[in-house]
Amino acid sequence: MDINKLKLKDRIKAPTPKFFKKIMAYGMGAIALGTGLIAMPATLGLSIPIMVKIGTIIITAGTALTAVSKTAVDVEKAIEKANE
Repeated sequence: MDINKLKLKDRIKAPTPKFFKKIMAYGMGAIALGTGLIAMPATLGLSIPIMVKIGTIIITAGTALTAVSKTAVDVEKAIEKANE
């Protein structure tokens, strides 16, 4: 099994290292925070465009963190799984 030649589908299904699981959780939290920042002015009946911009940036960063961390592969566990 050559880890460098895995397809995206195989990378997503492969085990994720513990460090990247934490990064994924922080990314999900950032997405929730950004969503809250975007929704807050609308629920309060305010027009605060800077909050929407900041919320959008935070959502984008959280999405990138989550996507990149999900494609990280724990090589040792992946090799063990392949040998089973």
